[in-house]
Amino acid sequence: MGAGTYRIAVLSNFTREAPIWAAVFDELGKAGFVEPKNLTVDPRGFEFPVDRAAEMVEQLVQSGVDIILCAGKPMSTLVQAATRTIPILITSDDVVGEGLARSLAQPGGNLTGVSILSSELNGKRQEILIDLLPGVLHIAAVVDPGTVVPLQLETLRNAAASRGVELSTYAAANPEEIASAIDSLSAAGATAQNVLASPLLSRYRLVLIDRSAARSLPTIYQWPDTAEEGGLIAYGPRFTQIYRQLARQLVKLLRGKAGRPAGRAADQVRTGDQSQHCEGARPHRAAIRPRPRRRDDRLRDASALSSWKWLAALLVVVLALAGCAQVTTTRAGDPSPSAPDTRGLRPEHGGGNLPGGGDM
Repeated sequence: MGAGTYRIAVLSNFTREAPIWAAVFDELGKAGFVEPKNLTVDPRGFEFPVDRAAEMVEQLVQSGVDIILCAGKPMSTLVQAATRTIPILITSDDVVGEGLARSLAQPGGNLTGVSILSSELNGKRQEILIDLLPGVLHIAAVVDPGTVVPLQLETLRNAAASRGVELSTYAAANPEEIASAIDSLSAAGATAQNVLASPLLSRYRLVLIDRSAARSLPTIYQWPDTAEEGGLIAYGPRFTQIYRQLARQLVKLLRGKAGRPAGRAADQVRTGDQSQHCEGARPHRAAIRPRPRRRDDRLRDASALSSWKWLAALLVVVLALAGCAQVTTTRAGDPSPSAPDTRGLRPEHGGGNLPGGGDM
């Protein structure tokens, strides 16, 4: 990596003007990395055709860029196979669990990034969905088979059954299967759905939003940003905050010796933590749109739901004083927002991959 201008490449489903990249370049600017002064960003990888992924990766590697950014296990694996020397910065659901790193503390190879652990929130989203719909008997999960393992689905089924709710699962392995999965689960009698964490389902979220609205299916999504785009409710880290954290990792790489920072561990978004690197950030939040189809509705933070707990507690006191029976409250909308905790992976000697749970 030269001492003057740094060259980075991005492999992303989004345009350069998307909010997540605006957040990244804002963070880089705060750290002193600005185009064209000392930074060059290869434009070819933004909104690239997925069927040309291998060709695009090869072109970027051969162009001699200093750092490559990408997301999702498939893309990360592709980049990792193409280079063992260029640092790779990723966002992934679980960099260790997906085999992209040996451990958080000592990942090895030339990969670093942010581990979102979004799949761990699939169960929490299911819990919120059931709490939101008293009396619901049958819900469905829309699943990307490339990101969810059978054990996770079995855990979700058992959790639903403990609440007296039947859970059916419907696979969508490609964009063409998303609408048919929603049609099938609706025809089978499911009255609500949980869209499990997946780069594919995140990329085609507008298809999910429109089809779910057409079928009048209450749906919970991975990203709060999706609720702002028209989804009913969402619970998880805010997309732009994750990419701001990724940008801070990029700054560490750019400031490292010849682009090879030593001893960095993978950053990890942990539920219930407030990141020391994201002042005031609250990535784990619930968002509710009370009026379906109105895309300008605001997110409702999970903390708003906590007000019901105060009312419920007051009711318990009143009933107790009146000599009534014990009242049990549900755990609807546990706020516990958390921000990413960063611990950086080190690009050392090996291949790199991009985040599996994220979507660039």
